[in-house]
Amino acid sequence: MTEPIARSRILTQSRSLGRSTPRRFSKTAWWRFAAERRARYVARIAGEPTDTQSALVQTLVALEWSALKHEAVGTLAADKVALDARRLFGRFLQDFERSLVKPTASQRAPSLAEVLAAREMS
Repeated sequence: MTEPIARSRILTQSRSLGRSTPRRFSKTAWWRFAAERRARYVARIAGEPTDTQSALVQTLVALEWSALKHEAVGTLAADKVALDARRLFGRFLQDFERSLVKPTASQRAPSLAEVLAAREMS
């Protein structure tokens, strides 16, 4: 009875967040998870990733997998490991966000106010 509920929860999270969550923690699931997450992080990098950014992406993927895998076990010891992985994940994610190049005024998309102002002037 719990299987349909768990599957429903995973599908709902997947749809609303746009990120897949593994149901099983097999080698195949790891490769799919890692490829999907790696692609998402690399897509946020403008241009070629630096060595630091590449290392951060690899670490982020491994930490998130570890946290999900240990949370699925459901024991106190596994939950502690998952909590540590989540803390580290948060720190590395902040470092990754800081490593991204901020778009300059000429590169960024115009705001709604700028578009409306330009439209009124025309």
